Amino acid sequence: MTLQDWLDTVDYKITEGSKFEWECFGDNAYSWLSQAGENTVEVTFDTETKVVYQLRAIDQENGRAYSWLNPGFKDAMYIEAVTLGVDVDVAYDDVKLVDIEVEYDILEKMKAIVNNEAYDTRVVIELDFTPEEEQMFRSIAEQKGVTVDELVEIILLELMEKEKAKSTTDTWEFS
Repeated sequence: MTLQDWLDTVDYKITEGSKFEWECFGDNAYSWLSQAGENTVEVTFDTETKVVYQLRAIDQENGRAYSWLNPGFKDAMYIEAVTLGVDVDVAYDDVKLVDIEVEYDILEKMKAIVNNEAYDTRVVIELDFTPEEEQMFRSIAEQKGVTVDELVEIILLELMEKEKAKSTTDTWEFS
């Protein structure tokens, strides 16, 4: 992720900037905001190295919020959040931040949010298959008449439903 990616996404429309007050990203951390109505997209970066630490997209008009954290700094941020007693999973009010791990996914959502356009609210994930696994998925997908992406989505949704059903039926006993 580069600072240029964010600047291109917001078409260089920076509406506000300030020093990032937490210590987890170091002394040179700075944040820029780009606002469009109630919606805000933000980048936090190093003013010297231009390393991007985090991106946040707040879509208040639709009650959604997304966050991408640089994997190299994720632990430091969570540790500081615990120290400060801050819930980094909440964007505002009752709106939780959705973690985005795929860079192009957060950039696409940010661009749509800042331009007040419709966007896919699903989260993109990257999977790394061995050649054998990939061939197996292709074969199954072909048999079912779907794409490999659609097959993986079906499998993941079924697993999530099973996990959800399991968690609602589990009972806890305390002694």
